Amino acid sequence: MSNQISSELASLLNKTYPSQFWLPPENGDSESTDNMARVIREVLNVLETSPWDAYKIFQIPKKNGRFRIIHAPQWDALMGIWEHGKVISKLAHIQSKIWELLSRVPLPREICAFRNGYDGLSYLRESLQMWKNLYQAPSELQVKGLYKIDIRNFFWSIPEESVRRVLHEKLWPESPSRLSSKAIEALCKICCYNGTLTQWPPSSPAIANLVWYQDIDKHLLPKMRVVWSHNKPSTWSWLRYMRYADDIIV
Repeated sequence: MSNQISSELASLLNKTYPSQFWLPPENGDSESTDNMARVIREVLNVLETSPWDAYKIFQIPKKNGRFRIIHAPQWDALMGIWEHGKVISKLAHIQSKIWELLSRVPLPREICAFRNGYDGLSYLRESLQMWKNLYQAPSELQVKGLYKIDIRNFFWSIPEESVRRVLHEKLWPESPSRLSSKAIEALCKICCYNGTLTQWPPSSPAIANLVWYQDIDKHLLPKMRVVWSHNKPSTWSWLRYMRYADDIIV
């Protein structure tokens, strides 16, 4: 992989993000950017020559009797580095930087999970408590039902093409020099395995969140505001839509 691409990605990812999500990130110094470019080159070289060495693939059982396939970045082929008090693989380090950037993309508050600087879980709990209270409200204000829909294969159902589209839309404006198409392809290689998004890499939750928002949430949210009641044609009913990771709540 060329030095130009790794330097391009290092300039984009080597930033420090303040806890206040509305504040701009601080760029890293030239030495740390050069070190990150070196790490990115090493990661991409392994992913090009032997991608199976970059992940430890295993299964863990689910409550329904099925198994969840995990792709955990390992540091056998990509010797680990020290980050946040523990040793992680260089691949996981770069994926974490991608998560830090993408998890701060502004989204509606109804999208509750995988967002840096936003306490979506508290908002979800408050909303569920509000719905619970409305069960005891006057009939015209009562909640008539609460439905939970589980998105099957939340990560695996996202092909690399969708990842490429989201990365181009969300990261291209963030780069002062504008990311090249080769840099976008390099990011896809870092974030995907065998043509799809996978579960466990640090970058996967933020990318999946953006893909599902673009393809599903953005279209459903406006339609959920007011729905005509077939039982009482003269009335209108309000629907509340929320999504926490792979769980849609209406």
